Amino acid sequence: MNKRIFGIETEFGCMTRAEQIRGTSEGVAARVRDYVFDALELGLRDIHYRDWGEPPGNGGFLFNGGRLYIDMGHLEYATPECASLFDLVAYDKAIERVINSILADTGLPTAFFKNNIDHFTGATFGCHENFQVSREVPFYRVVIPTLMPFFVTRQIYAGAGRVGAYDEMIEFADFQDEFGEQQYYQISQRADHIVTEIYEWIQFSRAIINTRDEPLSDYTKYRRLHLLVGDSNMSEYATALKVGTTALLLSAIETFYERHGEKLPLPAFELADPVYAIRHISRDNTFTWRIELKSGKTISAVDLQREYLYFVQSFVTERDEETEWVFSAWESILDDLDGDWQNVIPRVDWAAKKWLLE
Repeated sequence: MNKRIFGIETEFGCMTRAEQIRGTSEGVAARVRDYVFDALELGLRDIHYRDWGEPPGNGGFLFNGGRLYIDMGHLEYATPECASLFDLVAYDKAIERVINSILADTGLPTAFFKNNIDHFTGATFGCHENFQVSREVPFYRVVIPTLMPFFVTRQIYAGAGRVGAYDEMIEFADFQDEFGEQQYYQISQRADHIVTEIYEWIQFSRAIINTRDEPLSDYTKYRRLHLLVGDSNMSEYATALKVGTTALLLSAIETFYERHGEKLPLPAFELADPVYAIRHISRDNTFTWRIELKSGKTISAVDLQREYLYFVQSFVTERDEETEWVFSAWESILDDLDGDWQNVIPRVDWAAKKWLLE
């Protein structure tokens, strides 16, 4: 995959039967973490403070290179830094099997959820993607404008799906059903919680693109693209496709910059309102997903993604087995989405979930 490092962080939801167990869901998450390090001995705990919110023992490194820890009461797992797309998918699935085996071994009356919303409180928790990118390419003038329409529309094959909607204006209302809109299906769990295009911090204003500059590597050469916009996927296919398309797009942007300087690769597809568009696509039950461009024209999310596919095919010069898989899967999923959404049921989370619910 063009020698790029990437990884995924997953915050798991937790629900427990309080009448059958002492403690809270946060306490159960801590017990599962302890079981991983103390009983299964799958890693080593931290013995020093990592940050003000990460005291000694809060988490540690696993022997597979990943990390397991508690973050804001959630059990969170970070994959190792990967250079192989298929390795990343394997590491991402590994923690699911570990958690399932722990629940089976301990008999805890608890369920962990790989999702992004709490239907009871309206809270959201994340699946964060990380990509190492070159610092040579101007981040605000080239990278962000090029990535924005891509991330807004990527949910058509990377969304996890949900029932209902979130309205920040009634988050703290006692009777949300009285004030809320009629419940309907959305293709993305995170879309309703995205409130701005770019922002540096994570917990206050969730953005399509997070701009925090924390490279965790050579600051003079790299920066770390930290994404909050994606959903957690159960489908290995969807995980591979969302990370693979993003990684190849970053490579294409870097190659384009080397050849053409600060010209924007796809200026004609700048969106009129990215935040509105990301919510509109998620809520569009016609599955036509038409959005407005800054030029005043409209385009479907499928056609916009196809423009990105053509651009990446033109500017990704190094190809291997994983690269060819991404190109084939990307083209195939767009062709199928251009027809009937049921064509993608076996591969895309939101489609499989909608089919099960119906």
